[in-house]
Amino acid sequence: MALKGKSGPVIQGTYQDRKKLKLNEGIVTYSVPSEELKFDLIKMTTLHPDVPIIKLETTEENIISITFHVENIFSREDAQSKLFPVLETLLNLVVYLTRCSIGEPYFQNATLPIPIGKKSINGLQLKGTHMMMFSSKQQSNVFSGGKLNPGPGFVKELEDHLKKPELLGEICFKIYRLAVNNQDTLGKFMLLYSVISQLTENEYQDEVDELIRNVEPNVKQTPKPSINGRTLRGNPNETIFTRLRNEIAHRRPNADMQITSKEIKENINKFDLIANMILKRRFL
Repeated sequence: MALKGKSGPVIQGTYQDRKKLKLNEGIVTYSVPSEELKFDLIKMTTLHPDVPIIKLETTEENIISITFHVENIFSREDAQSKLFPVLETLLNLVVYLTRCSIGEPYFQNATLPIPIGKKSINGLQLKGTHMMMFSSKQQSNVFSGGKLNPGPGFVKELEDHLKKPELLGEICFKIYRLAVNNQDTLGKFMLLYSVISQLTENEYQDEVDELIRNVEPNVKQTPKPSINGRTLRGNPNETIFTRLRNEIAHRRPNADMQITSKEIKENINKFDLIANMILKRRFL
């Protein structure tokens, strides 16, 4: 995830005092396109030493505005490196908790403290206690759909999960976010399968199916096909999701790709929910 994205060059031409900020405090704001979510201002505390407070709010322009209140961060580059894991984990959790598509974040603006003794940056003379930076370009939204207000429970879950150090940068939530954001049904299906596979010990398909059966005992199953007259090892049956995955990945004989694609489209929402439930049981 590139935080700079398509936000354009960063302008650092206005420097002034910020009366509400202490000498080591700053504010960094990123914007995230989203037409599917709508909620009022959310304020959360974190356990991150440099990011005590995070604020989220959706705007009329279909944007989620994410503001980090930071401490002891004196440059945009430093802010980006320190905020990256927090921002990515935050967005992964928003998608996980709502199952809604969101875009990629891009830098909006920042007010950061001027290091003591620093007189200029890139030839610009510094005055006051803080410097302001802002992007010269906006980014348009690429998603469409109805508005979903996650409700008050969402805020508590988001804040609680964000404080779990084991979730910081967890790849499974990143892959799940990529899956939910994917506008191609087949691509989304394969990414969801990858999410579940990542949670197995050896990434065997029998292990994937076992996780699926644990959350959906009545999942549709069919006998595994034989290869050269030999039955595949393990459980003699495979879930519909493993069968569809193999029909796409291996072009099984007797498989009709049009029928396979139709089945995937019919079952993609259910598979999304199953992957979400498996993540919840494992981590949350």
